[in-house]
Amino acid sequence: MRRLSKIALAFTGLIVGLPLLCLALLVAGANTGIGRRWIEDAVSRFTDGKVAIDHLSGRFPDRLRIARIVVGDARGAWLTIDRAQLDWSPLRLIDGEVQVENLAAAHVAVARLPESAASGSGGPPRLPLGVSVDAFAIERLDLAAPVATAPAALRITGRLRLVSLAQGSVTLDGERLDSAGSYKLSGAATPDGLTVQIALTEPAHGLVSGFAGLPDPGPLTVAVRCGAIEHKM
Repeated sequence: MRRLSKIALAFTGLIVGLPLLCLALLVAGANTGIGRRWIEDAVSRFTDGKVAIDHLSGRFPDRLRIARIVVGDARGAWLTIDRAQLDWSPLRLIDGEVQVENLAAAHVAVARLPESAASGSGGPPRLPLGVSVDAFAIERLDLAAPVATAPAALRITGRLRLVSLAQGSVTLDGERLDSAGSYKLSGAATPDGLTVQIALTEPAHGLVSGFAGLPDPGPLTVAVRCGAIEHKM
């Protein structure tokens, strides 16, 4: 009986230890040049070439740096991200949450909407895990004419927390880099309802009329708070 107990204990240790050893080897390998190149190749293979990452660096898995990310579809590339940074806590996945401390990029270029968004195909997406981002920033966001009617460049900062796609909070601050214009948004969705605050100012031929597909209203100042709207033109 004692021998069986020892065998069972050794077998249990093997079951627990092997996955931990494999995980340790994976993390160690991913922090080498060969391992990083393998990850870059794997991302391309697993996405059928629709996502490509170049020059992965930093510390895997919690402090990632990527020189360039290109996302495409059947028509080619539509999104390019340069000098991306992701600082997050992988262990929080055990609690069912993606906890991100910092998400940033030096430059993001959106050439057009992806095919799925442009065609409106497919049902509404679902959020498998909660998402919390303490701070995110895009130093320069370039929107091409197919996205915003006319090309636009902005700087974006903010934070967000999503329990689901119907419950959470977000804060966004945007500033035009190629002309005048500032945009501020904060909102929170709870089971009891939705609260939103919006403040924006922009000159004629701004982003709002472009996104809405409306005739240009001229210089625009808008303030919306909890459903109470003030509109000046």
